[in-house]
Amino acid sequence: MTKHIHVIGTGGTISAAGDSGKTTSYQAGAFDASQLLEGLPPLDGIADLTYEQIFSVASESLTNAQLLQLGQRVQEILADDAVDGVVVSHGTDTLEETAYFLHLTAPSDKTLVLTGAMRPATASSADGPMNLYQAICLATSEQAVGMGALVVFSDGIYAGREVQKTSNFRPQAFDSRDLGCLGYLREDQAYFLQGPTKASPQFDLSGVARLPRVDIAYYHVGASADILDFFKDRSDGIVLAGVGTGNISQDWASYIKSHEGQLPPIVRSSRVGNGLTLYEASVDEGMPFIPSGSLPPSKAKILLSLVLTQTQDPQAIREAFEKY
Repeated sequence: MTKHIHVIGTGGTISAAGDSGKTTSYQAGAFDASQLLEGLPPLDGIADLTYEQIFSVASESLTNAQLLQLGQRVQEILADDAVDGVVVSHGTDTLEETAYFLHLTAPSDKTLVLTGAMRPATASSADGPMNLYQAICLATSEQAVGMGALVVFSDGIYAGREVQKTSNFRPQAFDSRDLGCLGYLREDQAYFLQGPTKASPQFDLSGVARLPRVDIAYYHVGASADILDFFKDRSDGIVLAGVGTGNISQDWASYIKSHEGQLPPIVRSSRVGNGLTLYEASVDEGMPFIPSGSLPPSKAKILLSLVLTQTQDPQAIREAFEKY
């Protein structure tokens, strides 16, 4: 039986137009979802498609309000018994953040796949059509059921939690750091080698009016702790992008210690692309830090924001980071 797949367009390079044949200097969001689908190989017998354009933005301009709007819409569509899966076309710059957000918020018993492109639709070697075609094919696969949000890019299948953009110009732009891809697509056929590493819960967004503001404080040599003053009175949560295993200077640690009770929840993460940020007595003893585990700062931000829609209890936040 042919599956009903709903495609949501959000803009990005996959929908961009520029000088004919060129891969740079283009305008994102020039084409809507219906126009993108017109350029695909035949899907007869593979999927019955419906589509919508929820917004048309370059993904670096995506707002928290739009992210929430997308998450609520995906939850709504997947609750429809007539729909078997959803595909989201998205800009690549923040695709990894949206993928993890949807992984945490969308029901896992139906397929959900995100994809994009590194080259605009008007390029002579546009990669968007094949990525979108394979994303739709994966969304029809029984193997993808229960996997949470997945990302399809350049024949690879990636978990929404683990995926990360690793190149800003190559078509093979995504990877999953230490853990590798989940599998591959050969034309329209999926071949899985492993499953996601963590559970894919559903944070209910139906009653959420806005996402809590979580900011990332990026540590570097000579970074002043004064930056934390800016976040102290504006943020609902802070993620520290530390060096190494999530380390910060003694100045930063002293500032945080002296302002305990005045600061929002703080997650300690690492700006390094691979590895773990775990509890270390020399760093965490007597400090209000919540280690991010294997989540990089951008994804720790997503999880902290969603947890804060439910609780501000430090222990509950810590348990969420250990679980998800």
